[in-house]
Amino acid sequence: MAVVKCKPTSPGRRHVVKVVNPELHKGKPFAPLLEKKQQIRWS
Repeated sequence: MAVVKCKPTSPGRRHVVKVVNPELHKGKPFAPLLEKKQQIRWS
């Protein structure tokens, strides 16, 4: 896990620090592990 300082392109970003974790998956969820929920219909 790394900490990255942003360049101050505006006053609000002057003290921004991001946490970078390349181990996290950033794609779609694994389809076989998903289950569909039934939709509730109001009458």
